Amino acid sequence: MTKKKFSRETSDKIIEVSYNLFIQKGYEKTSIQDIINELGLSKGAIYHYFDSKDEILYAVLNKEKEKANAYLENIIAEANGYTAKDKIKYILVKLANNEDINNTNKFLINQSNNSKAIVESIIQTVNYDSYKFYLLIEEGLNDGSINTDFPKECAELLLLLCNVWLNPILFNRTYEDTITRFKFIQFTMKQLGVDVIDNELLDKIKINLKGVGLNEVSK
Repeated sequence: MTKKKFSRETSDKIIEVSYNLFIQKGYEKTSIQDIINELGLSKGAIYHYFDSKDEILYAVLNKEKEKANAYLENIIAEANGYTAKDKIKYILVKLANNEDINNTNKFLINQSNNSKAIVESIIQTVNYDSYKFYLLIEEGLNDGSINTDFPKECAELLLLLCNVWLNPILFNRTYEDTITRFKFIQFTMKQLGVDVIDNELLDKIKINLKGVGLNEVSK
């Protein structure tokens, strides 16, 4: 095994173990010593690759974003043969069902002290994903399944609303408030001619919100 390959494998292992600990214990409650104990490495070995726990967090978020990008590419390919409108519906539901994305959200939900890392991660997501959705909306204009004068803006708006405005990680909102906002996004996109958010997706969002600790208030 070459030194370069060994270094990459060690770095990846640190990221993987840290990710699992962040999910299990939360970022704030996970110490560098916890990571060291789980890996069986020395403190010096950890700091050879990362200067701080915050730097590990950035590496974890980057790794998860790479995985999410690859997943998005795969599900776009899976939807081949659908109308563009149905492709987007399919993709949104599949994204909501993705366990890795949901697990990442679980540990991000409590990361108010790391807002810079969270915001940067969300911006990267919006920039990458909105372009993919823009191409799909353009495809919908061509196949007749979507009718809007603002394809690029609708793609950006959909991603911004879902990843930022709807996001309970960034805003201290109740379950009911978040669902109301989701229904507003559903209504708004329909009014703009991009009617791609259906009740199947709403049901998945409800499950995911409960999974990250937001629960419906008992009537």
